Amino acid sequence: MSDETSQTEGEASASGPEKQLQKRVSRRGLFRAGAATSLGAAGAYAATLPGLHSDADAAPAPVAVIPLAQVHQVAMPGQTNELAGYTFFNPLMVDVISAAADRIIPKDDNGPSGTEAGVVYFIDRQLSSEYGMVGKRYGAGPFAVGTPFQGDQSATTMRDRYRIGVDSMQAYAQAIFQKDFKELGPDQQDQVLRDMEGGKAAGFPGSGGQTFFTLLVNHVKAGFFADPIYGGNRDMVGWKMIGYPGAQIVYQNWISRYGEKFTEPYMSLADHQEALHPQPDDANMSPAPSTGGAVATATAVSPRAPIATGSAGMAAPASATGGTTVNVIEKDFSFALNMSTVPAGTVTFNIVNQGAAPHNIEFTSINKVSETINGGQTTKFTIDLKPGSYPYICNIPGHVQLGMKGTLTVK
Repeated sequence: MSDETSQTEGEASASGPEKQLQKRVSRRGLFRAGAATSLGAAGAYAATLPGLHSDADAAPAPVAVIPLAQVHQVAMPGQTNELAGYTFFNPLMVDVISAAADRIIPKDDNGPSGTEAGVVYFIDRQLSSEYGMVGKRYGAGPFAVGTPFQGDQSATTMRDRYRIGVDSMQAYAQAIFQKDFKELGPDQQDQVLRDMEGGKAAGFPGSGGQTFFTLLVNHVKAGFFADPIYGGNRDMVGWKMIGYPGAQIVYQNWISRYGEKFTEPYMSLADHQEALHPQPDDANMSPAPSTGGAVATATAVSPRAPIATGSAGMAAPASATGGTTVNVIEKDFSFALNMSTVPAGTVTFNIVNQGAAPHNIEFTSINKVSETINGGQTTKFTIDLKPGSYPYICNIPGHVQLGMKGTLTVK
């Protein structure tokens, strides 16, 4: 591989071929070469959820919907779940790509290996998507060998590149070491990859081993840093390694906090999707602690504290001070009220913010708004309501556009 990506930190300059064979793929060198661009490039590999379809399909076939909670919880070694399988790779592909991924990103004190981070699942699911078959790549030709800045000019589909690339890697390993690639020692696997990078590996048809090496490294990096919803970056390990907080929606509370370390939780797209589409048990929360009276008071609570619920249209419970009590869950970015219809009179809202962003609730038609609270806090909000319909929103800029709105009916 290149000097930057193949030489370990602190290793002296190589002298002679024997020294070259002792080099390792450096995690630090790899990340220095492409971590920043991988975050942006990961969007280029965005794909549909995994499905089974043939190369001849014009578009991916309909796929089964996987619960959002499982999307970023791909099983680690020794565990199983619905995503612990492959939708395109055959066993040989899994063996070769897994072994190569663990040489490109080996496990060390900085973090897990490529396979432990789920990069093989990520690549498999990309190849099962439109991207793997045709995608939006230009495919009409003419096809000629381009400059390094022009990239691969081949007409071969992405799936066929992997079929040919894996078979050629296996054949090259057998030719020079008489073993399968996965059975080689780390030094030998590094030599195969280094020969591919340098254009020295024989037996690769088309644009050769150098092109497949570049493709594989780019895909491994993308799988390590892409959002976990695509199958890799398990538990956001890639983001945590470089201090990237993930798919944060707003930084409103941090705009003026210069020089402070960002301490909010790491967030993935699946986390936000779960907040927008809560499961039935997510709406269950216990009443917020009573603070006496109707004064709005912010109190830190567990973000997952359970709350007793009611059903829309059923009789609302009476509050301790008379009237009706409604339990409200605020998330990033949705409201969940345990009832949508209440009797006229005094209504007390016990509000819990389970999100990461600050939220409030405003009844726009009567210009009444609760205290704005941060994630993990609660507040009480009491108002008198006459019969009618009362639209409500979170008035933090942008939150209503993300879905924080609804209507309360008073009878």
